[in-house]
Amino acid sequence: MKSFAEIEKEWFDHWNAGKQDRYIKQMEARVATDILPHLGRRPIDEIEAPEIVAMARAIEGRGANELARKALRSTGQIFRYAIAHGHAKRNPVSDIRPSDVLKSAKVINQPRVHERDLPKLLLDIDSYTGREVASTFRSELCCAG
Repeated sequence: MKSFAEIEKEWFDHWNAGKQDRYIKQMEARVATDILPHLGRRPIDEIEAPEIVAMARAIEGRGANELARKALRSTGQIFRYAIAHGHAKRNPVSDIRPSDVLKSAKVINQPRVHERDLPKLLLDIDSYTGREVASTFRSELCCAG
């Protein structure tokens, strides 16, 4: 009987093929920090939904709501891999919707510029003589290739 951590390593070796290094490192850190401390030592086929909910809520308790959602998604991927390779019979994550166990994230809508106001905004940016940091940022933003 394999542990969640053993299956996660197999999944990770399979999953990371063709992915960008930065994304691989992010996933590796997420799993090591947020998932394995809660589920790693447990036999994968004995893990139940309440344990996964506890993991997600612990992450949310740090104020990392979006990471909690991503951890649920990643845990589900690992269980699907385990099922496909005969290490588990079911995916307890499929019984959970993030909205059932996590608080809704507050949505902050960013202001937008109406199309008719865009020419004036661009002229104002061009004539801006304020701090150099803003000018440098604008140059990088506009001229990045």
